[in-house]
Amino acid sequence: MKEEMRGFMQDLKKKYQVFISSTYEDLKDERAAVTQCLLDNNCIPVGMEQFPSSNMSQMDYIKKMLDDCDYYILIVGGRYGSLDDDGVGYTEKEYDYAIQNGIPVMAFVFDHPEKLPFDKHDRTDTTREKFNEFRDKVLKSKKLVKFHSGISDLKANVATAINAAIRDYPAVGWVRGNMLNENLGANVEISNMRKEIEDLKKHTPKILTGTSDPPEHLEEGTIYLQYNSASDRKNSV
Repeated sequence: MKEEMRGFMQDLKKKYQVFISSTYEDLKDERAAVTQCLLDNNCIPVGMEQFPSSNMSQMDYIKKMLDDCDYYILIVGGRYGSLDDDGVGYTEKEYDYAIQNGIPVMAFVFDHPEKLPFDKHDRTDTTREKFNEFRDKVLKSKKLVKFHSGISDLKANVATAINAAIRDYPAVGWVRGNMLNENLGANVEISNMRKEIEDLKKHTPKILTGTSDPPEHLEEGTIYLQYNSASDRKNSV
């Protein structure tokens, strides 16, 4: 039954939820491009643009969103980004949380951050140092890293990577409720029919034949046909 349900879920038309992680002000255009790319590839993008007002702390809400996502995309430009109270950036925390929780990670890194405009760089030595350390951590990880030099490269890389991830690392995904109910009902009916067939096989009597008296102990449900001679048996077939 478990194998049948697994096959049934794979047959459904699923959409996959993808978390987009990056700094915000300097990468608005890149985030918009990746969001559209994911929509074009039948995925559900999730990012800070959709975060509502909440009583939860920002990081707690981010973790809640990440827990519901199938894949994680990181875009690295030239800034480290906003810091949490402990001095670690939210983007880095999102990246670490995704890795710690086994969410497939894809990182897209601008190849020459030094060429970015001044307003897309960190302003202090402290944040510049944090950016360089985080960028090095991403590049040295064993996760997928793709370089890009502009939005067109970024979109092409994301499209290729997300389709490869869906193929190579199948995730739970999301399906419409009505589709799930309809297909689940059909699957249950098929499973019940198979069970009925197996029950019929179990209760089909076993037939034994011979010319001597029936054995003293016959297995329950067994029918014994006795023939007077071999010719009788031949004529009865």
